[in-house]
Amino acid sequence: PAFLDPQTAEEYLQRKTETVVTEERDAWALGTIIFVIWCGSYPFFSFEEAVLPPAVLWQNVVFMSKTTRPAPPLQHCKGMPSPVKALITGFLQWNSDDRRRPRDVVEGFLAATASEPATSSATAAEGSVRPRASRSQ
Repeated sequence: PAFLDPQTAEEYLQRKTETVVTEERDAWALGTIIFVIWCGSYPFFSFEEAVLPPAVLWQNVVFMSKTTRPAPPLQHCKGMPSPVKALITGFLQWNSDDRRRPRDVVEGFLAATASEPATSSATAAEGSVRPRASRSQ
């Protein structure tokens, strides 16, 4: 329930029997996931609120989508690069027509990650990973 976009949440509250899954709706969930990974919290409510009954969460999301439409609180996310901020902001647009779609960003992502030599990425990763000490020591 914490990853539902406002349009799907509203359909669930209206007890519509058929809900169409779209790329725009998936984009909202993806934006929420990226926000949680980078910021350690949900974009529009707390972890405590996330365990509320689904209908309460959905009502809050629908209410925000029809009234305040807050921007994701990116100022609380330390060290987030500007491209990640733009990605999250694009995915978490309240109006689904304005929302970026995952397919719109794939080419740029692949181009950005393909431009780095594989050996430098592997070397950097090896330097930052250390084996865990066993519990028996």
